[in-house]
Amino acid sequence: MYYWSLNDFFALDRTEVILNHRYACVSTSYLNRFDAVEAQVEISVVNGLPTIEMVGLCDSSVKESKQRVKSAIKQSGFSFPSARVTISISPSYEKKSGSSFDLPIALCLLAATNQITIPHGVRLFCMGELSLTGDIRPTPGMLARMSAIHDATVLAIIPEDTVKEAAIGGFHAFGARNLRQICRAFRCVAYEEKPSALRLYDTLKNEGLVLSSEYALPLSDFDNRQEDVMDISFLKGQEKAKRAIVLAAAGFHNLLLVGSPGSGKSTAMHLLSKLMPPMSNDERLRCLQIKGCAGVLSPRDLLDRNRPFVEVPQSCGMRQMHGDISSSSPGLVSLSQGGILFLDEIAEFPNRILDSLRTTIDEKEINSATSAQGDTSQRPILVSGAMNPCRCGRYLDEPEKCSCSIVGRQQYMNRISGAIYDRMDIFCEMYRVNIDGLKESLSYTSAHENDEYRERIGICWERQYQRCREQNRPMMLNGQVGNGHLGDMFRVAQSELDFLAEASDKLHISARGMGRILRVARTIADYQEEIDVQRSDISEALLYRDKK
Repeated sequence: MYYWSLNDFFALDRTEVILNHRYACVSTSYLNRFDAVEAQVEISVVNGLPTIEMVGLCDSSVKESKQRVKSAIKQSGFSFPSARVTISISPSYEKKSGSSFDLPIALCLLAATNQITIPHGVRLFCMGELSLTGDIRPTPGMLARMSAIHDATVLAIIPEDTVKEAAIGGFHAFGARNLRQICRAFRCVAYEEKPSALRLYDTLKNEGLVLSSEYALPLSDFDNRQEDVMDISFLKGQEKAKRAIVLAAAGFHNLLLVGSPGSGKSTAMHLLSKLMPPMSNDERLRCLQIKGCAGVLSPRDLLDRNRPFVEVPQSCGMRQMHGDISSSSPGLVSLSQGGILFLDEIAEFPNRILDSLRTTIDEKEINSATSAQGDTSQRPILVSGAMNPCRCGRYLDEPEKCSCSIVGRQQYMNRISGAIYDRMDIFCEMYRVNIDGLKESLSYTSAHENDEYRERIGICWERQYQRCREQNRPMMLNGQVGNGHLGDMFRVAQSELDFLAEASDKLHISARGMGRILRVARTIADYQEEIDVQRSDISEALLYRDKK
């Protein structure tokens, strides 16, 4: 009889020792806030009482996968081990939730019990929810979770319904309908002497799995052209409002429109996003990821390159507005990143909702909590609002017919705090359209001016980015620039700064308000292709300050 020595044991290959203990490991990912974190699903099957233990700070939605996986494995024609099964999802120090761990747990368990064989050198990445019959279902945030794949050689398997999302994001993945479809491919490769990754890829295609690179075009190949239903030429007789929304789009400035009912405030706000240049590929991918996390991603969104326009309902609560970070559920503020957050009838919103937007307006950077290097990215939000001048709405056009008292009008305007008023860059009053404007509006003819304005605004954005490059500053538009030496950054002469200080003193404008005026004046100069800010630019910017 041969007796094993300690040296003989250490001479064994580590993989052989692990296989004898029935062990397997599969990669997947989960969401921390709205960023993907790579995770490892490890399963160990040892002799003992038939139990299933799951570790790794998993909530109830993850622990419920034990029953779904058990039923899916049996319904797919495989056996569930009658042994002690330990499932570990690492890193173990972060909380995990969701049902996307079903598929990696099932494949890892089948590999650990030698019912399927993962070829040597193949790194498997998968995610998806399993039905009781083994069908694979998508879960919210699939596109965001796939961003955890940093190695092009990884074999990624996802639900078939999300293959188009993977193609839009430029990820290479296989889309599967059910668990049996995947296992047949792995079992076919297992019978070969030297199973390889290339042979496995061919087998997966033969089994009917859809490859993302053959399913749709990547995001960069889509046409940038936009089909606009609304055009800025629809704003008949509202030249000042036209100028205000053009400047807001040119510099990404917060905007508040005050006018009578039916004067075109909501129409003007909806036109604002149409005038902005389309999002870049990185911005578009981030927008799709956030929509996917919220569960509102539609097939139309995959082809739309317009900047987000999010209208806030008046019944909105704090959780709907700002989301729930613990469950990685984004709110309306997150959904409007890189675009517009619009509050119609802003005076009707609760004060706590409006005041919670202070940090949203002030913050110019959003830090990624999961980045090891503290990744910081510019994701601006343009906050816009529309409101009536009083409760009845007649005060601007027909003050003699206004049924509101002086105190009532003042109380209505005071429903918005002074802090929010002071953070708005552009204020514009919209009056009732005169007879000529009414006749033009009845003709309903469009001059298709959006393309012309969008092209000019795109040039204005490039001028602002070029100035940032020259000054070695982060790439940002004028409305995003924080407090600092604005006079030097924006090329404003000392005489013009003195003029602004005197005007601000007479109009009782705060120091923050002066900064807002300088930003708008710099945008006016950029839009008119001027190198330095002129006094006329500051004078026009003063016209857009609040007269409250």
